[in-house]
Amino acid sequence: MRPPSASFLPILFAAVCFLFFSSCPVQATSKCRSSVMECGRLFPILKDYGEEHIRENPGYCKLLWSYHRCLNRTSSLCHGDIHFNAQLTIIWKQRKDFRCSSTPPSDDYSPSADIYRPSTSGCPFFHRIQHHSMVGFCTMFGDRHLRRFDDRTETCDVDGAFPLADNDYFVVQITQGRRGGAQPGGAISKINVIIKKANECSGQKHFEASSEDSGLSNAFTDGSDIATDPYDRRTIEIRRSNSSHVEIELRYIMTTITIRRQGPYLAVSLRLPIQLIRDQSEVENQLCFQGCLKRMPTAEALAQPHSFARCHRTVVTVPQQIALERCRSANVTDNFFDACVFDRMISGNDYLLAMAKDAQEDTERLYETYRRRFKTDRQDLSPYDSLAGQQFQDCASPEVSNSPSGASSLWRSSKRPLSVLIGLLVVRLLF
Repeated sequence: MRPPSASFLPILFAAVCFLFFSSCPVQATSKCRSSVMECGRLFPILKDYGEEHIRENPGYCKLLWSYHRCLNRTSSLCHGDIHFNAQLTIIWKQRKDFRCSSTPPSDDYSPSADIYRPSTSGCPFFHRIQHHSMVGFCTMFGDRHLRRFDDRTETCDVDGAFPLADNDYFVVQITQGRRGGAQPGGAISKINVIIKKANECSGQKHFEASSEDSGLSNAFTDGSDIATDPYDRRTIEIRRSNSSHVEIELRYIMTTITIRRQGPYLAVSLRLPIQLIRDQSEVENQLCFQGCLKRMPTAEALAQPHSFARCHRTVVTVPQQIALERCRSANVTDNFFDACVFDRMISGNDYLLAMAKDAQEDTERLYETYRRRFKTDRQDLSPYDSLAGQQFQDCASPEVSNSPSGASSLWRSSKRPLSVLIGLLVVRLLF
């Protein structure tokens, strides 16, 4: 059989195209794309998961099967559509990676209560079933210990008001400063949560917590504790376990803001979808993204407590060994253990010990990735052994010795005339 001539190839190509697409006219293709996009809004499946997150997950498998069913309803419109087939390929790969059953579940997941609706028809809810790697977490507690969205930990050493997070939906701002009085160290003194007006999801709401109050409020400043959309779905809700634990749930963006109180000390944590974090990551001066403007060298404090105290003009209220035993008995681990030991040594306050325990429990409860990737149950200070005996380079002020032989250091560090005169007299008497 002779091959077709070159002049016949364009005709053959046109005939194949006509036969292939004849059942899918332009209007049908347009309907296919819109249907596929609608399924994507109803079932926002994960496309960038990492290997460390893959395991058997029946709930996520159920969501994948439901997403598959949604796409299959449009199959008659989508023959040959690249985007449609790409979505099917993604679903097939994820069902394999997450070891999903080859048999669809009998009870199909229906998102009828929480589906995405256009802004003209109510509040556009994010879907309420999400894989744990699709959320981010940030918390600040104790003597300004911060765990950021990127899972880095640090301790702030600057006073003033700063936003933890500021996006299109809400702002969480903290005010921090020195506690003063007999106990050194700093703390969060005020937390302001401002929920911005968002279409038909909610009007503007304001929640405030202050260390000067007797406890945490169970309502916004306008007296309300919920907000609803035109379909009478709860978009925002305040839940208070007791006067020391409040959670503000922004259901339409799958966000939970947790506020804790222990005595006069406040703590706050944020759990929100990773996509919302990515969209707002370029906004400046957010503690959960960029971290503290000035950091306390807690590693040095844990390695050499007394040298740290002299260097930074503070005191060690509780011996390190006692602080270690106390924090072990509280059953905190890893970075929360480090924060507990630091706070216990510097302040000697049991409220801060309880706050470290609360912070770890909230992190494990709301942020599964922490348990999977970061929790090791460490209850010692071995990561700081290499710093033992090193000379501090960035002291806040010249070191001041508490020993009698430190008179010459006192003379060198003082600039006030009276202190200089006293130093000279001491030196003359000694020599």
